[in-house]
Amino acid sequence: VTGVQTCALPISPDEPWQVRIETISTPGEEDRYDVYVSGTVKFDILNSAEPWDGSSNLSLAASHDAASAAAVAAAMKEAGITSTSAVSFTGHSQGAAIAARLVESGEYNTVGLVTVGGNIGQIKLPPDIPVVIVEHTDDVVVAAGGLQGNNSAIVVEREAYAGRTLPEGVPVPAHQASEYRETARRMDQSDAPAAAGVAETCSTLRQHNDHHSHNLRVRAG
Repeated sequence: VTGVQTCALPISPDEPWQVRIETISTPGEEDRYDVYVSGTVKFDILNSAEPWDGSSNLSLAASHDAASAAAVAAAMKEAGITSTSAVSFTGHSQGAAIAARLVESGEYNTVGLVTVGGNIGQIKLPPDIPVVIVEHTDDVVVAAGGLQGNNSAIVVEREAYAGRTLPEGVPVPAHQASEYRETARRMDQSDAPAAAGVAETCSTLRQHNDHHSHNLRVRAG
């Protein structure tokens, strides 16, 4: 699998982790890292022991400290990531907001960012790093982030349910990871020059030789 799918495939509700860190080792070079962050686990606002909860969603939107972002930072430290380590981020939903806030902080040597279905429109991202933003125009989570203000980023948009009936019993259907994986697949199959540019950017961010994964299921307490 190559192209945009290399960015989106790690984001799946079936994966048993909230933070996944891949260490990329190349002979003669310093290790670099790919950090993948998943979305909201519980929507509780009060008395929650889960970092990926509704309270963290609110904190991230308001530029306040969030338990989920702190958990990711702790996992990165445990994996050996320092302020000078080359690191790329990928996040879906709340994970996209976490990744964007960590990049915005300037505390890491970020070499790339991919956000999928994140409410990050008003998070100011550095204009000098490769950024791919994948959004569905009918995704209310994306809309909650306001107008997309990162003009230097590559923005991929699709109306997920154009011409289709919304499924019953599925909350926020256009926000589901499976729909974003379908968007990635369509981008990789597109002949449009812009699509080829996105695919090349994603493939470049994910190129590595030998690597091993540091997988964490992080919970508070």
